[in-house]
Amino acid sequence: TALMRQESPSFMAGSSQEIVQPFPQMSRETFALTAEEANDYTLTRFAQKKVHNNDVRALLNQGWERHPSENYGSDEKLLFKQVSLTATAELTIDPPMNFYYLIDDPSQTVKSICLRSNNGRQWSALSPVAASEVLRDFERMPVYRHR
Repeated sequence: TALMRQESPSFMAGSSQEIVQPFPQMSRETFALTAEEANDYTLTRFAQKKVHNNDVRALLNQGWERHPSENYGSDEKLLFKQVSLTATAELTIDPPMNFYYLIDDPSQTVKSICLRSNNGRQWSALSPVAASEVLRDFERMPVYRHR
């Protein structure tokens, strides 16, 4: 209506530019647990997935945190992510990764992604959105192919 156009800020009037979100919103992929995964505490679909250590490091930009380590940054239970008020997802990789030193072979193998929770350790304890976010982090991680 004419009244709404008059009340719009002047910088929006006649503008053909849209505000672009810095991350996916409406088109964000969603992922669901299988019935078997929901009733377990370990996600097995990513077990043995080979990934580049830089992709593991990139998880730090997606809400994952490093476990405190006493052996100069190399830890098997490498990363964790608080996925609800009472639950934490834990990533275990092989070989244990060192954040401080570059290594000749950058490949890492996902051993497991486990859920630790106060009220059970089954993934079904999470909301579908929280579970989808964890799954998304690893579905989008490319498989490492040594050149």
